[in-house]
Amino acid sequence: MQNRSAPTFRVEPYLFHFTRENPMDECVFRQALFPDAIQSLHYHNAFELGYCYSGTGLFLIDGEIVPFQEGAAVMIYRGQLHKAQSTSREWSEWVFLSVDLPLTLSDIDPGRLGGLLDPPEGFSPADCLLTEQKDPVLPPLIRTIIDELDRKEEGYR
Repeated sequence: MQNRSAPTFRVEPYLFHFTRENPMDECVFRQALFPDAIQSLHYHNAFELGYCYSGTGLFLIDGEIVPFQEGAAVMIYRGQLHKAQSTSREWSEWVFLSVDLPLTLSDIDPGRLGGLLDPPEGFSPADCLLTEQKDPVLPPLIRTIIDELDRKEEGYR
């Protein structure tokens, strides 16, 4: 049997500069994912929320392949290497939001934020992907947050 070496990926940091007045990336990032091979991975210096509006595909999160489909949400911890791609001929449409949780939740004692700042003990990269079957509350909540920030109606903050 031939030994296969693990693929190597280019790693790109996506760094945000948050302030107390702007603790999240308010330009909600809309992305159509191509059905291409993953060539590079990236990480953030922030917590990332995402919601899949259409399509199917795969996330590569910290070396683990996690399938997704329309209606899925994702929570990516700061520093986690990840990338997503579509698996069909059609593009997948995702919207992502990056958040500095300590700034956003500054009214809460950091000790009570628990597993929001860093993955909890026993956490698997597959736990980053949320479906309504696994969690009926979080995917619709994440979509509501993203939709509200995207619309920027009066009082949205």
